[in-house]
Amino acid sequence: MTPTGSGLWRPWVRFAGGAAEPYREERQVSQVAKAERVLGQELRRRGWTEATLGERAKGDREKMKIAVRLRRETLVTVAWIAARLQMGSVAHVNTRLYQWRQVKGS
Repeated sequence: MTPTGSGLWRPWVRFAGGAAEPYREERQVSQVAKAERVLGQELRRRGWTEATLGERAKGDREKMKIAVRLRRETLVTVAWIAARLQMGSVAHVNTRLYQWRQVKGS
């Protein structure tokens, strides 16, 4: 008998004391690894180092290009992007991403 008792195994169903998604942690780890690879590519392409991220302005245009690519190609959160690119608060990054989409969409 399966944990749901219905004869079907549904791993997304939340069990008492269990996680809603058994593979959630593995997916998160793989998405962070993918985001780190993308970030590494972008840093190398620009000739930047990790220290450069802290030296440049929070709303720097090149940082925004990296943030947009990370949002497009990975599932990392805006909070992760804000922290990793040293762009300030999540609200600031969300606002900048929104403004970027508005300009690029028109």
